[in-house]
Amino acid sequence: MTSPAGAPWVEGLSMVCHDLRRPLTVIRGAATLLMEAHDKLPPGNRAQILGLIDQSARTMADLVDDLALVARLEAGLLPVTLQAVQVRQLMETVVDAVREGNPQVRLTLLQPGEITVQADPEQSVRVVRALVSAALRRSPEGSAPELSAEVSGGQVRILVALPTGVAIEEPAEPLLEPFSSSDGDLGLPLYLARRLAGLMWGVVAVVTLPGGRSAFSFNLNRRV
Repeated sequence: MTSPAGAPWVEGLSMVCHDLRRPLTVIRGAATLLMEAHDKLPPGNRAQILGLIDQSARTMADLVDDLALVARLEAGLLPVTLQAVQVRQLMETVVDAVREGNPQVRLTLLQPGEITVQADPEQSVRVVRALVSAALRRSPEGSAPELSAEVSGGQVRILVALPTGVAIEEPAEPLLEPFSSSDGDLGLPLYLARRLAGLMWGVVAVVTLPGGRSAFSFNLNRRV
């Protein structure tokens, strides 16, 4: 990651402004419509408009939170407390959070056994949630990514696999760096996931599974 004076950061700030402007435009337009035509709108339409405002506000809040977290990481001001974390509970917390934000989302959870890892409870949820969100963005409509976990020696690998037959074509490294994705995505959540994983002595990577489909992986030390 280059310094703020570097070209990637200059371009990145422009991308941030663009990504903030989109939901802000929706909020302003929807709010204006409600103010000017509130009494003329059927209740169902008003509820739909309020839903757009809420969704756009959440999008802006998530982006601002990511930017604030990047700043804290770069300044070395983000404390991480390692303790025993149940993988099953971690995965269920992530699934509940994702479905709360979008009840229609499709996501397959393969329940692991009683596995415990050494991690920060809050930040490990953030990491896995970022991987799930990245998988959902790359999954065809109507298909479901798969969340699972497996043990290998002293390591636990949490996998977020794309649907069968879906592979990530672009190189893996740019996906984990901010402002580097070829599709115009800011890439902050995956960058944060990689950095946070490192603070927990873990590793986030993009891997290829048997059959050719891609997956996001999060390796952590197992706690026995």
